[in-house]
Amino acid sequence: MRIAILPASILCAGCWLAGPPPAPSPPVAPAASQRVIDEPRACVVLDGELKIVVVQWDMRAERLTYRGLPLDQAFPVTADYAAAHDWYPRDDSISFGGRTFHRYGAAREMSYVGLARVGEYGGVGVYANPTEPYFILLPVRPLCVFQVYESLGPPSDPPPAPGSAAPAPSPLPTPEQPAVTMSDSPIRPLTACVVRNGELAEVEFEYNLLTGDSVYQGVPFSRAFPLENGYAGAARWYVDNLAIAYQPGPRFIKYGLPRPLRPDQITRIGEYDGVGVYGEAGWTDFHDVIYLPVRPGCWFQPYVVLAKM
Repeated sequence: MRIAILPASILCAGCWLAGPPPAPSPPVAPAASQRVIDEPRACVVLDGELKIVVVQWDMRAERLTYRGLPLDQAFPVTADYAAAHDWYPRDDSISFGGRTFHRYGAAREMSYVGLARVGEYGGVGVYANPTEPYFILLPVRPLCVFQVYESLGPPSDPPPAPGSAAPAPSPLPTPEQPAVTMSDSPIRPLTACVVRNGELAEVEFEYNLLTGDSVYQGVPFSRAFPLENGYAGAARWYVDNLAIAYQPGPRFIKYGLPRPLRPDQITRIGEYDGVGVYGEAGWTDFHDVIYLPVRPGCWFQPYVVLAKM
């Protein structure tokens, strides 16, 4: 099997927070008596801490399980997740570390790599990348779904990493992300990779630093590029972790977490349920690893061949 080594750069604003997960090792075909083809891992909150668990693919039910239970039963949305609290659906700002944080975009699946727990808010653990004091992340629901929160003011006292001494004041924002003043426009022009008319395209949009709104040609970004148009993220079969077959032949299952890919790294090789199917560019043999777009920003979910039993 050939799996592309993924870049560290991210093609959408804010997605650099955790970075892409490491490229997974090729799965090993199981013995005939086994009912799983791999040991994919997922991150969940257990006893108030972010932990990595090994999940399995149930061949009969065609879904991921943990110790024989469907994932939604094994890891329900408890008080350890923001989605279980009233303040989360209200889009409330939160106070943490002496600063006020506001929501940044929508909740999304993110890599746990590089995250450290730096405190708690309302019974929910607060995580951060120590090198990015303007942002914190709160787990919304199991399987690495986080909500990013942003503090617009210069952080004079960023949250320290666990067990470390209080850090020195953070430097001023870099020229790429200048501080917003009363005389300065909060609108920043950005670009994003999206699915448009069934094809990958780079589009320019405007991001408001004060409100967190993203607008494409006068239309909210989420309405201009909804998940229902060309993305797997809103499909029932994607949410339920079902196996797929985009052409006659073997079926494919999810492998690892979504990760960003550049358009020049992949090529369209088919379609499944209205969602484009992509393979590694330049690979002429059978594609035993395929990628499906799950949300704007060129985030793709890898799928691997389901081994014959």
